[in-house]
Amino acid sequence: MNPLLQQYIPIMKAIAKMFGDDCEVVLHDAADPEHSIIAICNGHVTGRKVGDALNEVGRYLLTSDFFTDVEYVTNYQYKTIAGKKIKSSGIFLRDEQKKVVGLMCINYDLTFMEEAFKRMEQFCNVSKPTPEDQLNGNKHFFENLETLFDDVFNDAVKQTGRAISVLQKDDKYNIVKYLHQQGVFLVSGNIDLVAERLNVSKYTIYNYLADIKKK
Repeated sequence: MNPLLQQYIPIMKAIAKMFGDDCEVVLHDAADPEHSIIAICNGHVTGRKVGDALNEVGRYLLTSDFFTDVEYVTNYQYKTIAGKKIKSSGIFLRDEQKKVVGLMCINYDLTFMEEAFKRMEQFCNVSKPTPEDQLNGNKHFFENLETLFDDVFNDAVKQTGRAISVLQKDDKYNIVKYLHQQGVFLVSGNIDLVAERLNVSKYTIYNYLADIKKK
């Protein structure tokens, strides 16, 4: 184990103890994405174990240029294969040269909260950026991946120089190419979302991606 990551194990154990059995804490080694998990507490939440690979969201966090100088991403949500709704946060662990060497993820299973405490909606919801963060252009963190997707997609459309309602076929192809370069399609469901926004079928997106990867 990378000695820089070893020091985080007591922290992850303390977090898991504090928030109980529904809170999974995972320590990833960025050097080995296919066997990234080097420590995990309450792995029953997502059904993972030491030696397992990064999931789609983890790969996105470690490969996208948008997180180069980001310290953490908080309160995004996703569903496990078993259908559990997970509230998650990821902390980037860096060495002295600011290179990301690991990722610590805190994953909370919201199943019990949503069933037993309907009034705790604020706790269960994905949080939004504060007006202060938006005004100040704070880039040290992103509050959720949905907001980030909107920003990336809007940047792609702006590069075409056209309104989205009058985009040509080449414009849509270039938008898909830009989104692919930014790692957007590593996140499950984004192909359908892009297809809907560009008013094309998801199979058109698949064809664009196949051509882009081939080139």
